[in-house]
Amino acid sequence: MRRPCRAPRLDSTFGATSPLRIFATALNGATGGNAAGGLGDLARAAAANVLQSLAVNEIGQLADRLRTPTLNADGTEITYSANATSESVRALLQGLAGCAGQAIGGGDCAGGAFGGAGSVAANLLLNALLDLRRFSSGHLRL
Repeated sequence: MRRPCRAPRLDSTFGATSPLRIFATALNGATGGNAAGGLGDLARAAAANVLQSLAVNEIGQLADRLRTPTLNADGTEITYSANATSESVRALLQGLAGCAGQAIGGGDCAGGAFGGAGSVAANLLLNALLDLRRFSSGHLRL
């Protein structure tokens, strides 16, 4: 008798969006930037990191729901492609989350907004370069 795969359970416990991973990452980020601060500063920074992690996860899900659905040639699979609306919303909301995270943590809102929106732009650019490389090498992904 085969045992069921434990990967989904591991992912829900230790995956990127799991509560344990979010808390550990937030605490790590807060302690790394709090060499001389008090416990109140540490708690505020950790709370800002947790809220920002949760917001970014929700932003990703919202922007993904705005992608364009496309049915493949044989009609068996739907794929979702990025479009101007989904990626504009993603960039705007990532910028707002970056600003809010920096403001809560006592940092610079503009820097957080630029980092959040800039990461979306960099991701789009890298994906476009990879698609161009696949096309030019004859491995066009359909």
